[in-house]
Amino acid sequence: VLEKQLDDMKGFVIGTGPNPVVYLPETKQTVGAWLKKSHQSDREKSVTLLALGDNILCKLQTDSSQKQIAIIHQIEDPTTMLARESIRYPNRKKIIAANLDQVFIVLSAKYPVTAWGMIDRMTVAALSGGLKPIIIFNKIDILPTDSEELNAMNETIRVYEKIFPLLKVSAKSGLNLDKLKEMLNHKKSIFIGQSGVGKTALVKSLTGIELRTGSISESNKKGQHTTSESVMYKLDEDSWLADVPGIKQFGFIQADDPIQEFPELWEASLKCKFTNCKHNKEPGCIVQEHIKEGLINSRRLESYQKLKDELEHDYFKERVNPEEKRAPRERIFGSKKKANKR
Repeated sequence: VLEKQLDDMKGFVIGTGPNPVVYLPETKQTVGAWLKKSHQSDREKSVTLLALGDNILCKLQTDSSQKQIAIIHQIEDPTTMLARESIRYPNRKKIIAANLDQVFIVLSAKYPVTAWGMIDRMTVAALSGGLKPIIIFNKIDILPTDSEELNAMNETIRVYEKIFPLLKVSAKSGLNLDKLKEMLNHKKSIFIGQSGVGKTALVKSLTGIELRTGSISESNKKGQHTTSESVMYKLDEDSWLADVPGIKQFGFIQADDPIQEFPELWEASLKCKFTNCKHNKEPGCIVQEHIKEGLINSRRLESYQKLKDELEHDYFKERVNPEEKRAPRERIFGSKKKANKR
């Protein structure tokens, strides 16, 4: 039997899954939570009922065993949001986290290697959700021995450090962890990236909490999942760090042209001769001029164009039935794309 104890209290979600957990700043309590079926929220276009970082209103109650539980009856509209396309329900968004300040995109200096397209999807998702993207190169103490792999890593660093804040760290040796801690101060942050890049190892080093870390598969050089739930860790009263399971794919949902989330492309495109320039072979295209001058990497333009091809406006029209399922959008790449144009 639950008994009413207090009036509405404010809090935010620090653990999701079957048994959500919320933090109540007013009383500095961490308690289990239950989402009331009649709760108020605006999540019609999302498959996520309750996301990490959600600001909530609840009533703190106790049962007969004196165990406290937060009954959530309202989820407030988020100020920022990190979301991706739902795998189970294509063309509907899954909220990874809400109300955060910055997104740390964790890459590995060796294995697993994160493709540029994946990096771009994560930075675009961060920027479009009102978040600051920061790139972390972890495992910098175990550089690739193969010259081709080392050159590829250095090229990635060279390109992205001109666009976004980038920090080289090592969870193992502690390199630059002091700088990383400074960047986390007075912020709500999240680590995202592929499995095996060392997100959990970094959280363990930063928080001192004993967490299970994984290894890299020798057969495919890919990481193994170690984090199975989304959790937000308290660094101090106003500094929080979220860790979520590794991301294998990052379907992006946005109705507008994503060029504004490619800062260097957007800045150059504003100077193009034609406002509807597609940045291919149009005369007076400043984007192409900057590519020729080495100011913009051509692979960033290719990444933008692939992403734009996926964002068919028909997939973002309002649906009568929010539960309507659609077949996944066909991903068009390389020679197949050329064949379709013929």
